[in-house]
Amino acid sequence: MRLEAAYDDLQEALAAINASSHPAEAHGVLCGMSALPEGADKARWIAQVLSGTQPSGDAAKRVLALLAGLYDQVQSQLDDKDLAFDLLLPPDEEALEVRADALSQWCQGFLYGLGVAGLPELSELPTDVREVLTDLGEIARVELDPESTEDNESAYAELVEYVRVAALLVRDNLHPLKPDAGPAPDKSTLH
Repeated sequence: MRLEAAYDDLQEALAAINASSHPAEAHGVLCGMSALPEGADKARWIAQVLSGTQPSGDAAKRVLALLAGLYDQVQSQLDDKDLAFDLLLPPDEEALEVRADALSQWCQGFLYGLGVAGLPELSELPTDVREVLTDLGEIARVELDPESTEDNESAYAELVEYVRVAALLVRDNLHPLKPDAGPAPDKSTLH
């Protein structure tokens, strides 16, 4: 499942239960929580996303299934050594303003997720992580120049890629992947 398709489905499911969470923000919170060791417990993240709601019936089942599936997909992507991680943002067919707002919400969610998961004091973090977190805070306040649509599209694409790589950099520094141990030794032959 592509994350763009998941965006529309999750947006619809969250709206059906009157959740205040935005799909991109929810994904950002999950990625931020996941950047710290043992920071992204599925139930804890879902509780964050559904805070202030009391979903019931089929709408509750649907949103819970989508959130659980997204959680599993994100954990798999973040652990992928081939860097298959992607941001949950609206499809390219959406207006640039909608996509830019979603990117801003993703960054806000990521920073919030880091805080919820127990991010150490900034002074304790590596310099490149501090710089990236500052950049993400700035991107969270992004505004478009309504006069230059083509430039905005290009800038948006660059920002999305920067945020994607920045999230991976933060995770790599705070919650590094376990090194691949390689194939198991052959124990069938005694020496």
